[in-house]
Parts: sequence; C-alpha cells; structure tokens
Amino acid sequence: LASRSADKIEKLWRSQPNLREVIDFIARQVASIPLHVYDRVSDTDRRRVRDHPLARAVSSPAPRMGAYRFWHAALSDALLYDRLGILASPSETTAGDVSLWHLPSDRLHFKVDQLRRLTGARFMAGQGAGADGDGWVTLPLDQLLADFGYAPTTAGLSPVVTLASILAEDAE
Repeated sequence: LASRSADKIEKLWRSQPNLREVIDFIARQVASIPLHVYDRVSDTDRRRVRDHPLARAVSSPAPRMGAYRFWHAALSDALLYDRLGILASPSETTAGDVSLWHLPSDRLHFKVDQLRRLTGARFMAGQGAGADGDGWVTLPLDQLLADFGYAPTTAGLSPVVTLASILAEDAE
C-alpha cells in the first residue's frame, strides 16, 4: 500500500473505536479456533495428523509467539488491509520444521496479472535495506501464503479507504 493510505488506515484504526471493535471481534473469534491437519484416508474418513511439520507449524507458527497472537495479528491485518502475507521459512530450532512469519500488510505489495493471478510480491524491509536498494525485498512465491480481496485492478483494497469518506461525512 502507498504510505499515504497506510497512514490514513493507521489513523482510523487509532481513532475509530467501532472499526477496531469489529475487526478485533472477528479476529478474536477466528484466532481462537485451533487449526488441525488431517490425512485423507477415504472420501468419508479423515485422521488427524499431530506429528508432521505442517501440524507443528500451524499450532506453533512463529518462535517466541503463541499461536493465538500470531493468527489474531494475521487476521486483523487481513481484515484491515484486505491482504495477507505469511512467509514460510526453515525453523531456527528444529530441522525439517517450518516457521511462519506474518508480514505486516502495510509493508506488503502484491503484483498481479490481467487475470488477477499473483505474479510477484515485495516487502518493505526498511529504508535502503532491501535487495533492490530501495528498501523493497522480493519475496519467493513458493514460500509465501498470500491472500487478497477483490479490487478491479489491484490485489485487494482496504475497506477502510472507503469507510474513511463515510466517517468524514458522519463527523461533518
């Protein structure tokens, strides 16, 4: 997102208790549902898998962070910005396992083609810190869980952008 849009969204998040309450309510409800991994045995039978890298990743996604807080933050970001990025990388502690990293959506840019298929993703790592020399780091699509809502020509459009004009009118 452009810095200006992200600033506007941040300002509304801080100043509009109803916006925050709705997003937080939805994220709390969904984040409290434990994620499980299942092995499909047949069309009518599934067995829960507990000892698999994917099962461990969804139940304990990021080092030093509980699953509830991880998923709550990721879902809140998705609801607020209409885009979500989670990067999978090898675990720092257990060989063969994966850690998940939630990428803050205000620093995430998705590139899509004419059919709105994801063709690229970049993350603003900081001023001048990126591989591109401008702070942007290109993300490997094969390690990225990306989701974005509908927008006519882009990958997601924050509903808060539309809500801002309604809130401004209401305040007037």
